[in-house]
Amino acid sequence: MYEKLLDYVACPVCSRAFTLETAKKEGMHVMEGSLSCPMGHHRFPIRKGIPRFADTVQQDHSQVKDSFSSKWNARPDLGLTMGVEFTMNFLFERYTWYTRETYDRFIEGRKLILDVGSGLGRILQCHLSKTRGEVISFEISESVDVVFNNHKDMKNVHVVQADIFNLPFPRTTRFDYIIANAVLHHTRSTQVAFSKISSLLAKDGIMDTYIYRKKGPIRELVDTYLIEHTSAISENECWEFCRAITDLGKELSKYKEPLVIGKDIPVLGIKAGSYNLQRFFFYEIMKCFWNNDIDYDFSLMTNYDWYRPKYSHRHTSDEFIDWCRDLDLSVKEMNVIPAGLAFQVTRG
Repeated sequence: MYEKLLDYVACPVCSRAFTLETAKKEGMHVMEGSLSCPMGHHRFPIRKGIPRFADTVQQDHSQVKDSFSSKWNARPDLGLTMGVEFTMNFLFERYTWYTRETYDRFIEGRKLILDVGSGLGRILQCHLSKTRGEVISFEISESVDVVFNNHKDMKNVHVVQADIFNLPFPRTTRFDYIIANAVLHHTRSTQVAFSKISSLLAKDGIMDTYIYRKKGPIRELVDTYLIEHTSAISENECWEFCRAITDLGKELSKYKEPLVIGKDIPVLGIKAGSYNLQRFFFYEIMKCFWNNDIDYDFSLMTNYDWYRPKYSHRHTSDEFIDWCRDLDLSVKEMNVIPAGLAFQVTRG
């Protein structure tokens, strides 16, 4: 932890400024110590260079925390050395209002950036490295250790372990750019999580976010049924289930003859057209992600990401627009794709 992080954080319980106690330093980093309120009523440890505000989380989020700890620990190179090109491209396939060049120029001038849900630091590494501003990246799971170790030489990056509903930011800390990519729907309430995060947006600040889109009735019924099951079984059982699902996606991808739907089926939300069989199954029946251009583990972990957390909420664009209206936010850009909804919002 760089000591200058103290300029931006405060006690998540009482909002008072922290007192830093240092037990061990390595270079500029405080590696071991604690952050506490002036009266010492609330104390948070610093371990392995990371302030820890998520040691105690509400029980409904502990399952999500454990799910993502398992996922990221299984392949700590996901999107960093494995699937890098996919990671580089997916941002611009979702947030179509950017190109790599325009995003780099935009990021370069941001002064204070919030990266919501670090994961392994893919967005930090692939998309936020060009900024001259300060970046605070937080994650609920134990993958923060990987994020810190991979980025500890970046003097403008601060890695924090925290719960989205209990963040350590005072009213004086407001961000001119926030990115919350595929994170908010894994909380107990996407709407409340969005409200919490967007409240940290500065006037004229920009927030990019991506959430899962509500699918047709067959896919929705299957998703609900399976997630209730896979979030309750053991971790090993869920990995085995996801291997079977990944194998299914791989086998379906081998069928090259297109599936032709002659007429719309409105009650099922299915449009007439010619479909790749695996893509049709993926979007209309059940999630069985497979990508021939990336190794097996990348597809496996994408499926695990969907089936293991107890929360994988889906929404419509109208819902999200209503949330923005209630929060006095303006929707600047929107991109609806089969898998999800990408938005750019601003506080005017």
